[in-house]
Amino acid sequence: MFAKMESGFVFFVLCVAFASGQTLLQRAHVVNHDKFFTEAMQETIFELERRGFSTLKLTNITQNINTTMYRFQVLGTVDYYNGFLVSIQHISVTNMRQTVGTNTVDGVSAPTATVHGNLNLLDTRLGYDVLYKPTEGEPHHFTGDFYHGSIRWLISIMKNLNTKEITLSLTSEASGGLVYMSYRPDTNISQVLSRHFFPYNNADGVRTWTNTLSPIMLDVIANKVLFPEVCYSHC
Repeated sequence: MFAKMESGFVFFVLCVAFASGQTLLQRAHVVNHDKFFTEAMQETIFELERRGFSTLKLTNITQNINTTMYRFQVLGTVDYYNGFLVSIQHISVTNMRQTVGTNTVDGVSAPTATVHGNLNLLDTRLGYDVLYKPTEGEPHHFTGDFYHGSIRWLISIMKNLNTKEITLSLTSEASGGLVYMSYRPDTNISQVLSRHFFPYNNADGVRTWTNTLSPIMLDVIANKVLFPEVCYSHC
């Protein structure tokens, strides 16, 4: 009889401890999360500027062209290569928020603090080397650039409260509208090519920037802008 009561008591204590832990997580919050996110993004951009925006590369693109414009025919293949980010006019951070809860990875749950926010790169200019190879005749070389009205990064910075490990999640959203690429030199051929290249052709290129941005952000958070404290009670 005593053993049964003891077992029930232990079970009751475990239930209370579990419930208390859940309540603490529900009440917890990340202190000054907006200040942290803003400063982390600033330091990331500073480091990116130091390395050069050209480290953010674009994927190569090949298009087959068969178009007649004003009785001028362009028939052949055009390659866009050596592409990279040239400049950014404006940068902002928006939609900053925080959560504290549990995160499950590979079937293992752990208490996790997360700071979310958007990093917005506005009026960005991107450039390519361009090679047009007609089916007949000599190839033509151009340089070209175009604008993205907005490149938005949806960012989540997560801290495992048991192991203290920091992980990131980055998702890109790029919008450019129907903006033509500008070519140099400006010729009949380049005017035809410009009708076939749009900013959305570069969506895959922007997504690859994650491979450059993630290590920079992780280094910033580890050494310059530390993840804030988590408050569990009245603070």
